Amino acid sequence: MTMRILVTGRSGFIGQYLVRALAANGYEVTWLDRSNTASVTTVAPLELCDVLDQGRARAVLARVQPDAVVHLAARVLLTGRCGFDEAGESGGGCTS
Repeated sequence: MTMRILVTGRSGFIGQYLVRALAANGYEVTWLDRSNTASVTTVAPLELCDVLDQGRARAVLARVQPDAVVHLAARVLLTGRCGFDEAGESGGGCTS
């Protein structure tokens, strides 16, 4: 049985490479991102969703039913502040 993995933050540097590597190794990968970035090569299905939209995020989780979630989503503001705390329940250690 193929392991299903949901990756948030697909347009980031790590997300792009991680999804390609997972797909190349036979995992069933779904990307979740708040925008459809044309410059990102899609090797897996895309779910458009802002992780801050809890209702939509729960609906995606229910539909995809992943075995694992790799949470890389974050919001970096132009001021240098990071919105990782808002995008992850456990928060992150953002420094400006």
